[in-house]
Amino acid sequence: MQQGRQQLHDQAVFQQQKVALGLTTVADELRELAHNSGSDTVGELTRQGADQLHQFASWLHDREPSDLLEEVRLFARRRPGVFLLGAALAGVVAGRLTGAGVAATRQPDDNRSAAPATPPAQQVTSSDSSAAKPSSEPTERESRYPDDDYSYSYADRPVTW
Repeated sequence: MQQGRQQLHDQAVFQQQKVALGLTTVADELRELAHNSGSDTVGELTRQGADQLHQFASWLHDREPSDLLEEVRLFARRRPGVFLLGAALAGVVAGRLTGAGVAATRQPDDNRSAAPATPPAQQVTSSDSSAAKPSSEPTERESRYPDDDYSYSYADRPVTW
């Protein structure tokens, strides 16, 4: 049991340090952007944002995971509405990132083509000789959901007036 707790603690410390390093990198890039900015106002605002982000990354780096958890609990008690809004926003962002990650790693050889499959236009039967001839009538695109990933596929159909 103690070994499991230690592993959990080590993982939490590792992930926390990884986030702090990522935030420091973003702050450094913002500083570079502020330095190269042509506008004094935009450059100053970007520099201030970079400084704030760097301070937060430093604060995060210097805390233990249990201290961070206690800070979050205290904040949630002081400002529950803001905490719930932030948690909902974080959930939406995490969901979007997860969905984008899954879509990016999907391989074309897993029974799905890279482009949406197009269903056959109209099937020609022997009793319908007009369908075999090219039509000069205008057509419109009809959307369907035949694919497993709910991507749009289209088939031409005659426009009815």
